[in-house]
Amino acid sequence: MPYKLSLTQALTIVAALDDLTSKFILEPSRLEKGLRLYLEGKAQYRGDLGNWICQSSNGRDVYAVDLENVICTCPDSTQRESVCKHFIACWIANRVQTVLDAARKLLREQTKRAA
Repeated sequence: MPYKLSLTQALTIVAALDDLTSKFILEPSRLEKGLRLYLEGKAQYRGDLGNWICQSSNGRDVYAVDLENVICTCPDSTQRESVCKHFIACWIANRVQTVLDAARKLLREQTKRAA
């Protein structure tokens, strides 16, 4: 299934994955599954909870993800005590959102100055 991404999104994803792999030892299949969850829009920020949530790949479950403390409530993460695909999806989503928010802010400031 092809995904439509802007150049900014694609470059940010690459940077996020590079950052992630510099911090954690990850299996390639786990990276691929996490990226797929992100691209399918299953990672979402919940401001009311101050955290991220990620829908399972089968769509039946939703897990809470704490990026600061490297925690996911999924069985895989709790049993293996390692970074899971849900954490990876939320990590990517967080990085992309941060970059896009900064770009929008910069654009608004430049527009104000030009007016």
